[in-house]
Order: sequence, then C-alpha cells, then structure tokens
Amino acid sequence: MDSIQLPADVADKYSANVPVGCYEFPGFGKIDLAKLSVEQADQLTGRGFPHLVAKEAQSAPAPADQAKTKPAVKAAPAVPAADQDNQPAP
Repeated sequence: MDSIQLPADVADKYSANVPVGCYEFPGFGKIDLAKLSVEQADQLTGRGFPHLVAKEAQSAPAPADQAKTKPAVKAAPAVPAADQDNQPAP
C-alpha cells in the first residue's frame, strides 16, 4: 500500500517532519496534511507551524558554510604603469 503524501504542489515547496495524515495540532486545530493547499501551508508556516519545513531552508547552506565552499576569486593582475601605453583601448 502506498503511503499518504503531501499534495504535489505543497511537496514541491515543503516537507513534513511527521507522517502525512490528519492530526489535531494544539494551537492550530485539525489539519489534514494530505489535503493542504500551498496557501494553507504558507499560512501555517507563517504562524510558526513546526511540522512543515520549507525545502529551500533545508538545502541552503548557512552563511558561515558559504564562505567555506566558495572558491577564492583572484583579482586580475595590475598592469604596470610602463605597459599601460601599449594596451589596446577598451
């Protein structure tokens, strides 16, 4: 038997950290994760709903990690003043 999943459009944007189904969540009421619309998921996460996590938030590296993974970019060598006259016009 196939497991119940988030609707495809919601699953493109969010993942659930609980099995998908119908629950009574304190502070949020009865929510059927299998029948959510993107708009409802956006509203829930905007209110701090802890059981839906935005996928870009999961895959984006932390700012400290970005510095580690970016390749060093070397500056173009400066042209000595004596050679500037011999350079073609841009």
